[in-house]
Amino acid sequence: MVTGSHIPFDRNGHKLNTSTGELLKKDERLINANVDRVRERLLNELYAESPFDDRGNLRNAKSDLPPVLGEGQGAYIRRYLDFFESEVLQGMRLLVAPEGGKLRFFGGDLLGMIVAEFLGADAVVVPISTNDAIDRGPLAPAPQPKTKIGSPYVIAGMQAAVAKGHRRVCGWEANGGFLTGSDINRNDRILTALEYPNSVIDIAILPYTLKERKNRNSKDRVHGFLPEI
Repeated sequence: MVTGSHIPFDRNGHKLNTSTGELLKKDERLINANVDRVRERLLNELYAESPFDDRGNLRNAKSDLPPVLGEGQGAYIRRYLDFFESEVLQGMRLLVAPEGGKLRFFGGDLLGMIVAEFLGADAVVVPISTNDAIDRGPLAPAPQPKTKIGSPYVIAGMQAAVAKGHRRVCGWEANGGFLTGSDINRNDRILTALEYPNSVIDIAILPYTLKERKNRNSKDRVHGFLPEI
């Protein structure tokens, strides 16, 4: 997929994945070595025989995208249907109301704390840029050593937590995107591991939490357990 909407446009690119998840930093050395080898071979080709033009573009690149594979899409949807009770959010609406005449920004890292608390996480991996509330609220026993900024570092940290024996492992990036490093059982429903940042679980759990706490008009009781920073 094309990624990087929150960084300068010249750093946008394609995010690559293996059959088991996102490429990690440990994979980059081998990839870069292969890139160097292929680049050297291409630079030694005659221009007339090169598959690239003088601007570095493929001469005969295909413009049509391959068809969407429904199997992957179906598995992604089933992940959430299997975890949440049937039609649990049906008829619910989110209401955004100003606090004292001002809207309060609810950042991705604060939302991550709500999701982790909802899931009963026993190990949480976050980058160093995450809000300090994670170290001062009910999640204080769960954080693992904070990582460098970037999902590959968070994923590596989650894998280390699983190797230590933790059973309910999750993590997130400070700007949003929640990851699960292990299958998590809640009320006999399984949220399967997904080592890839996504916001579907965040969006779904917030109103789910509101419903559980019987407070549909405000999120105060949801983020009220977080210390003020």
